Amino acid sequence: MHWVGDGPRPALTLETLVTRRVTFEAASTSRDNYWNAEGNLDARFGGTAAWPWTAGLGGELFRYDREDSTLFFNYGIARARAALRWEPDGGWSLGLGPRGEILGAALDPGESYREIAGVLEAERLGSSSWWSAGLSSGWRDYDPTPAAGPHTPPLHSSFAFDELELTADQPLAPHLKLRLLALLRWEMHVDRAQNAGSVYLSSELRWLP
Repeated sequence: MHWVGDGPRPALTLETLVTRRVTFEAASTSRDNYWNAEGNLDARFGGTAAWPWTAGLGGELFRYDREDSTLFFNYGIARARAALRWEPDGGWSLGLGPRGEILGAALDPGESYREIAGVLEAERLGSSSWWSAGLSSGWRDYDPTPAAGPHTPPLHSSFAFDELELTADQPLAPHLKLRLLALLRWEMHVDRAQNAGSVYLSSELRWLP
């Protein structure tokens, strides 16, 4: 659902998705028997045509037919974000603002966390190409519930993180297009033994007749 109002391009967008997955035969675990619901509400308002404000609320619910406390546990995620954007003529845009996320899992509280981050985004939209880059830096705080009973360390260590994401859709020749997704992430944990870095890269060359 999409609504566009008066003034400097205000808009409201609502997206929802509900998924039901179930096996044809009875299964010994609940891995493939669940409900999943997702929703996002995005708004664009105020400011001017070149300096609009944007905000968004989102969430996800995962419910297994038979949950357990190790792998297939019910959980819910709530997300919120806001940004001031700069959108001059020419297809460029920049956005800067906060982002927050909370995950709750009643049966496995060790997986629960609260996350806050600052996000800088840049986007370039041409006549036949699209580039998007996002840099985020923040903190994820895990529930300190012991993993295996009293006097044991928690399952996860809280950490600071930096993340860089790049997405591109770029023509290379009259009938050849490159699609690229790159993600780099660094995690600096309270428990330094859990420090981690990851690189994800996906590319696709597509021939267009």
